[in-house]
Amino acid sequence: MLICNPKIVSEEFDNEIILIDIEKGLYFTIGGLGVDLWRLYSMPCSLEYITQLLSEHHINIDPEVLSSFIDQLQKNNLLVSAAENLDVPTSRSQHLFSSILTPSLSIYSDLAELIAIDPVHEVDKSLGWPVRQENFPKLT
Repeated sequence: MLICNPKIVSEEFDNEIILIDIEKGLYFTIGGLGVDLWRLYSMPCSLEYITQLLSEHHINIDPEVLSSFIDQLQKNNLLVSAAENLDVPTSRSQHLFSSILTPSLSIYSDLAELIAIDPVHEVDKSLGWPVRQENFPKLT
């Protein structure tokens, strides 16, 4: 069972979700059916539950596309394994899907250094500005 990583900051705007990984300095956007999937994983829930819910709402999505999207979320540490004792949603009728578009995930690293820097603790007193840590991850 998976759940949204509690260390990831997320906010919904219109039909898109923006996520920020402050530790890595990366930000992401989720669109299409991915918005609804992100909402579902905030509960937490299983892939079986999601598949059943999609079927009940007559939303046909290629299982490989769904699996690939969820794998991308896990690979980027946006979804993590949930504790075993978390409650799983029992009601399937409350969730209405807002999109039937293919789920999408975009990754941005252009602001990584600014997002990940700690302006309180990483200040060079002689310069008066935050400085990048020597061990700051190299972005590829």
